[in-house]
Amino acid sequence: MDDGIDVEHRQVRALIDDQFPQFSGLSIEAIQPGGWNNRSFRLGEGYVVRMPSAKRYEPQIKREKLGLCRLTSQPSVRLPRYYAMGRAGHGYPYSWSILHWVEGTPIDATAMITDPVLARDLGQYLGKLQQSPTPSGLLPPGVDNFYRGGDLRVYETETLSALDQLKTECQSSFLRIWEQALTSSWQTPPVWVHGDVAPGNLLTTKGRLTGAVDFGLMAVGDPACDLVIAWAHLDKTCRKEFASTLPLGLACWQRAMGWALWKAAIVLAGEAAPAEQTAVAKRVLDLLSEDQSFLQNNS
Repeated sequence: MDDGIDVEHRQVRALIDDQFPQFSGLSIEAIQPGGWNNRSFRLGEGYVVRMPSAKRYEPQIKREKLGLCRLTSQPSVRLPRYYAMGRAGHGYPYSWSILHWVEGTPIDATAMITDPVLARDLGQYLGKLQQSPTPSGLLPPGVDNFYRGGDLRVYETETLSALDQLKTECQSSFLRIWEQALTSSWQTPPVWVHGDVAPGNLLTTKGRLTGAVDFGLMAVGDPACDLVIAWAHLDKTCRKEFASTLPLGLACWQRAMGWALWKAAIVLAGEAAPAEQTAVAKRVLDLLSEDQSFLQNNS
């Protein structure tokens, strides 16, 4: 359940006028559907204001700033450029940020991706992201980004508890997936991880992937968590196309299945999850239970 605070238009207007008077004449419009970790507002034509919705999300503002200022942009996929950080005020309690706007249409979060070309675009983008130079010691996974890019074992107790609560017919299969996911770790130098590869953060133009946004969970680490979209939003043909573009071994895909299982299980075992998230979580469990051969065929 989204327990974050609401951010009013008047607060954003006052914060902009006080701290960035050069933008005082620009329009401000709430972006819908709203985000989870942040409430976002379009500022004029060229900027977006990102407002953390809870204290636990505030450190992601700094994480996103550090990452985007170091990450080499990809030629075929536009990324947001960091502009500035704002201070708390006018009843809003957290730091916030302004980024340059990235044009494009978000992928529909309620539908499966069925276009292999788009799936290939996504795989190629993540491949280039993983190949970008990574400054030593920058942005390790941690509590502030919910360990995206880190060791999946941190969620072992939570995952097993959720699976025990669900007691599905495929319980033994899910336990095997989880156990297999924990048998390996990323053995090569850490790579860039987006941390939240979801339809709403992927932008298209004429059916091709042209932008990626929302890097608040980014890290330098294990890319397995970025592969969860394969079961959450890609049909079978697109999963194969997606996997074929990424030079990742079987163990990485097994960890990705573990990440997918963790998220789906905790959503379904939790209380009052939004209907959209519940539907995706059920789909993930269905596909994981019937799709283990996918790993052997695409490793």
